[in-house]
Amino acid sequence: MDINDFFGPNANRPNHPDFWKLSETILKYDADIDIAIDKDKYWEDAVDAAVDRQSVMYMAFQRAARACQAHTVQDVAIALPFITKAIVLYIEGFLMGVEFQKAGGKKVG
Repeated sequence: MDINDFFGPNANRPNHPDFWKLSETILKYDADIDIAIDKDKYWEDAVDAAVDRQSVMYMAFQRAARACQAHTVQDVAIALPFITKAIVLYIEGFLMGVEFQKAGGKKVG
């Protein structure tokens, strides 16, 4: 089963230059991760090249806990599997934004 089973092939896929830059950025990131021997080191190096790791980890945890409505230590303990996945997605999204800008993505402001 893949995404086409849910949405149909290319359903509502944008045909905007930003979409293609985002797509290329994500495909490159996935390919680099797939061939990396030490995936954790690759990820850490990518984060370190873009931002202070401690800062983005703290922010990612805060955003993930908020998204999971985890307001107490007990809430965090219960939601930890979801929070962990949300942290990874948050940081990957941050890295994709950095790479999107490097690739000449749309400038804001």
